[in-house]
Order: sequence, then C-alpha cells, then structure tokens
Amino acid sequence: MKLSAIVSTGAVVLCAALGTAACGGDSTGPDSGDIAGTYALQSVADEDGSAQNLPATLPGVFGGGYTFTSGSLTLAANGTYTKAGVFTYSDIITDGDLSDAGTFTRSGDELAFVSAENDAYTGSIDGSELTIVLPVVNAVDRFTFVFEKQ
Repeated sequence: MKLSAIVSTGAVVLCAALGTAACGGDSTGPDSGDIAGTYALQSVADEDGSAQNLPATLPGVFGGGYTFTSGSLTLAANGTYTKAGVFTYSDIITDGDLSDAGTFTRSGDELAFVSAENDAYTGSIDGSELTIVLPVVNAVDRFTFVFEKQ
C-alpha cells in the first residue's frame, strides 16, 4: 500500500512537471497574456524603409500615393485579433479599409497572423511596440506598420 502511494505521488509530480515544461518557453499557441491589448497605429514605412508618422503618405509601386490616416490592432489573450485602419490611394480609393480579423500565434518575439480569409502575414513585438508587414490593395505594395500599445 505504501509503495502504491509513493508511485501515485511520483506520477502526479511527473505529470505536473511535464505539463509545466510543455507550456513554458517559446510558444506556438496564443501565449498572449502579456501582449494582449489594443495597439494604435503610429507610423508606416514603405519597402525602402522610408517611415512616416500618421498621417503617412507613401508612394505605390505603380505610381500614385497611399495616405494612411488611422489604425489599430487588438490582440486577445485567446489568440484572436482584430485590425482596423483607414487609407486613401490617389483619387482612386477614397475610403480604403484595412479591417481584418483572425488568429495569431507567438513564438518568442515573432507573431504569425492568419486572417479569417486565410491571408497570412507576420509581425514582431518589442516591448510595447508591435510591427507587421502587410500588402495593401495588391500583393506588390507592401508596407510596414508600427503600432504602440495603449
């Protein structure tokens, strides 16, 4: 009976230790408790690295100019996100919408986003600053968006 109690106690301790080890370190799951919150768009940069604070006006690859006026990104502790943003493109698009929602995973400082439409993009977190790279309008015009946690 005593040996049975020791074996049972050892099994519980081993299972608890393995469970803790499996949840620690870099994560491929949400692990977003410390980064959960709302981030406000601060600046936008083109592929050449030319960054501008909002409102940011940057050229498109095929000519014309994008003007980004606002945006936000909300990360939830359960691994979901919502993104909003407004832009114009020359005189062609006057009410551009960067809205999106989906899930994200975290591995260290790197984030991987998958939208509800299965579009995928990446980002990174550094303190209260979150950076993502997104195509806008077409796959060629890619911009780097920098958000600051509110």
